[in-house]
Amino acid sequence: MDFLPILAFVEKIVYTATGKYLNLIQKQIILGTMMDKSYFTIAEEIGYSDGYIKDEGSKLWKIMSDNLNKKITKSNAKSRLKSWEFHEGSHQLYLDHSHHSNSLQNSILVNNYNDVNIAIYQDQNPSASSSNPCDLSQMPALKFCFGRENELSILAEAILTGQYHLIEITGLTGIGKTTIGVQLVERVKDNFDYIIWRNLSFYSSWKELESDIIKFLNTNNIFELEQDNLNYQLINYLQKNKCLVILDQGETLFQEGQISGIYRSGYEDCEQFLYYSTNLEHQSCVIFVSDIIRKSLTQDESSYFLKLEGLQESAKEIFRMANLKEDEKWSLLIDQYGGNPLYLKIATQSIKTLFNNQASSFLNYKIIPDELGDILLKQWKSLSKLEQKVMRVISQEEQDITLENLLQNLSEHPSSLFKAIQSLLRRNLLLEKLEDEHSCAFNTLPIIKQFINELASAEV
Repeated sequence: MDFLPILAFVEKIVYTATGKYLNLIQKQIILGTMMDKSYFTIAEEIGYSDGYIKDEGSKLWKIMSDNLNKKITKSNAKSRLKSWEFHEGSHQLYLDHSHHSNSLQNSILVNNYNDVNIAIYQDQNPSASSSNPCDLSQMPALKFCFGRENELSILAEAILTGQYHLIEITGLTGIGKTTIGVQLVERVKDNFDYIIWRNLSFYSSWKELESDIIKFLNTNNIFELEQDNLNYQLINYLQKNKCLVILDQGETLFQEGQISGIYRSGYEDCEQFLYYSTNLEHQSCVIFVSDIIRKSLTQDESSYFLKLEGLQESAKEIFRMANLKEDEKWSLLIDQYGGNPLYLKIATQSIKTLFNNQASSFLNYKIIPDELGDILLKQWKSLSKLEQKVMRVISQEEQDITLENLLQNLSEHPSSLFKAIQSLLRRNLLLEKLEDEHSCAFNTLPIIKQFINELASAEV
């Protein structure tokens, strides 16, 4: 079934009635309805509550009912949409909307009925939406998100209150930071004049990035950039306009092989900009997404910090969608991989490919899939030598290890060891537990321990 004519048909109706294009949630409701999915299933797939999705669905069907003079509900929408898809005039509706069809093509990639990959409009032309010009050309497509409704609600409230000008989202690679950022844009986008998403790995310097953002925000298209004062120029735009700026892949700003949080050459001015964003008055919001926590992170009344943790019960939806067998073993998989959605998806693919969906066989063989091994090896190589030593000692212990035991196992000066531990905490590689009011203990994910121990064995 070709979904694009149906989406274009519905979008024409909604745009005529409201002056707005379909948003991500409305698209997912339509696509889910066409695939006979319940509100609960649609909500689970994109990480919203089923009550919220049901309310949004009711609003959508009412708009269609009011404008088509026919009663449209969740139960009859599929049959009516299928009958209208090739109804006389429906092709004309689609052609009339051809100026937007490229955006639809870029936004919706339908591989099969069970694999729908949806992103918000990724039109690089800022005039594509007169209500709030967007440049989301660097925003990745959102596929599925599980169990983040609480975090999403907290972040949306933090932004919509206007109290916080800087939102920092961190967590281990694959934990879902970028995914929740995409969902967050959809939640709050109608409250901003401009929205821009930038992947920091695409730029060779902070000045190049700032110049790119300023060019987008400068609607006059006639200006000269003062290369020595780009931070202040950008803040000036954030003062004049209500902007939402998402800076993704923030970890690419930092040096590898060193203590974490040291900026690479050419990116040092990022720190000043983030300082300005919290200490100078403006009406915008900057979202900084990174695997690594900044060394100078300080929480104040105008900044909000969120560390994403691994999923627990909601992670089982990944296994359900993959038709994984032996659900009694699923909790063991979640524990082994720390509830990391990316890690679990990679493991699930290996279970499907090698073990006919049998989780127990995969766990028995203690396999680290190649794709996950590559991710962990990249993380390992980014560590300083002392950080690697600390991780080796921790990986050899079955239980948590105290700071005192680390000092005994490593012949390092306490101040050097403390810096290494703080660096690993900023990388989100260590789990810190309070032993008592005087001491802490540390650990890491079982899969990371396994990888490091296998790496050590291979080096012998």
